[in-house]
Amino acid sequence: MLTTLSDNLTLHAGVIKKLKSAGLVLVMILMVSLLTSCISLLPKAPTIFLGANESVGVAPFNVAFKAGMTIPTDQSKVKWAFHWDFGDGNTSTHPDIDHTFLAPGLYQVTLTISNDDDFETQRTLMITTLARPTFEISRYPTGKMPTAAGVLDLNLDQQMDMISANSETHNISVFHANNDGFLTSPYKYPAIKSPSIHPQPQSFAIGDVNNDSLLDLIVINQPDDNVTLMFGNGIGGFQTPSGYQIEKPSQAIVADFTGDGMRDIIVLGKAKGNNRLTMMQGRGTGEMTLGKTILQHAEIYDVVSADFDQDNDLDLIVAVNGFSFEYMLLENKDGVFAAPVDGHLPDTVVSMVSLDMQFDGMKDLAAIHKDGTLSLLHGNGSVKLSLSENIQTGLPSPTDLVAADLNGDRIQDLLICYGNADVAIMFGDGEGAFTQPLKVDGFTGGVAPVVADLNGDDFNDIVVVIPELDELLLGLNQLN
Repeated sequence: MLTTLSDNLTLHAGVIKKLKSAGLVLVMILMVSLLTSCISLLPKAPTIFLGANESVGVAPFNVAFKAGMTIPTDQSKVKWAFHWDFGDGNTSTHPDIDHTFLAPGLYQVTLTISNDDDFETQRTLMITTLARPTFEISRYPTGKMPTAAGVLDLNLDQQMDMISANSETHNISVFHANNDGFLTSPYKYPAIKSPSIHPQPQSFAIGDVNNDSLLDLIVINQPDDNVTLMFGNGIGGFQTPSGYQIEKPSQAIVADFTGDGMRDIIVLGKAKGNNRLTMMQGRGTGEMTLGKTILQHAEIYDVVSADFDQDNDLDLIVAVNGFSFEYMLLENKDGVFAAPVDGHLPDTVVSMVSLDMQFDGMKDLAAIHKDGTLSLLHGNGSVKLSLSENIQTGLPSPTDLVAADLNGDRIQDLLICYGNADVAIMFGDGEGAFTQPLKVDGFTGGVAPVVADLNGDDFNDIVVVIPELDELLLGLNQLN
């Protein structure tokens, strides 16, 4: 084949184009190599580590801060300067430092690290310091061996009154609040007897079971195999009570489980060696219909009710077998529960409570165990809760767990009775975590805690009974 002049020109043009492209690539490779070499000659930045032993605590809150650096070999002789700004007006120049935050607040802590070569970098972290509540203690004589306390408005004066269940004097004592929000002497009819000849009230639940807009008492008389309904009369006392025979009752939950607008009662009792949950279905008149057994199990330690799966029906979580629990989800509005769903916890549960730990609208669960372990389970609106963590509280022999805001930040905290009837608080951070337990002075000997705002100052107070002293103890929260 003959090659023409135009063919030769086209061929040479293609070769030239390829050579130019190759040259451009070569230039780019050389530039990248040169740039990399220049960068490698620059001082390497150190790696900075910033930490604190705790980020949430109660004022005065002492935090141990620690700064660490990984310094390149070529800068081993460079002098580094540290500057802490704790966000509360205080500073420090030490790499590792303890600092105490005296006032409640949210603090941005900033660490600035620099050297003589004009290098400077910053790291920040947030510290939350919570208010420390203190309580003004008042004591009120009850009947003998009080076993439970309650708070409710008995005379419709918009002020909370108090009651105690007295086991050895077989009655309920009543205390009324005065206009200043403090409690007066016991009501002139302090002993409201149940229909048993010698009732021994152990605990009670509170709710309007006869639909008259007045709160009533469901009194658990365990030794007498009796549950007593005491209907509020609106003037500070109770009407004639009525009783129901349930073997060895120990706990009651009042709520509308059947969706008919009438409040029902689920009672935990024990018969023939087995624990059982029994439904007392409300009629709206105060009379109850003893329904079928919801659950029967060899051991049931505690029961808590809430809408865990967000279907607008109340569910039950039941601590069974000591080392596990079961979900009891309502299938419909007729009070019918689905088959239990098993879950597992690390040790024998002594008390559980539902709460919203994360402000996400989902019901979570906290459970305190016999060995002092606190289990936190987060809800996601589905059937099961997920175990978030097990916290070793160090509190011996816990007995009661209550969820309530105790430091005025609108975040639920956990109150725990333990040991020799002492009280400790673990403060929530609103994100699912809690502080280490803080013992609250003044409540030694107290059991069966109730948390409520008794004096109308928007801060929750604590009420306990002291069986050994035949006293009801009120701790008024002094936050302001």
